[in-house]
Amino acid sequence: MSSLSSLTKAVSGLTAAQKGLQVTGHNISNANTKGYIRQQLLQSDSAYLTIGKNGGYSMQVGLGVTPDEIR
Repeated sequence: MSSLSSLTKAVSGLTAAQKGLQVTGHNISNANTKGYIRQQLLQSDSAYLTIGKNGGYSMQVGLGVTPDEIR
């Protein structure tokens, strides 16, 4: 794996974590608002890369995370 690939994975994780903290902050700010329903961030894995198919052995490496939606 190249350094750039690892950096891309790290950035996607940090971006997803930042979005999660924003949603949490929004929930805390509106906790006492009448009728407010808390929000939730849904995340999913971006994709996988299959490495090595020699002799029936293979390994999958994740390529990051994607914040899908806020519900």
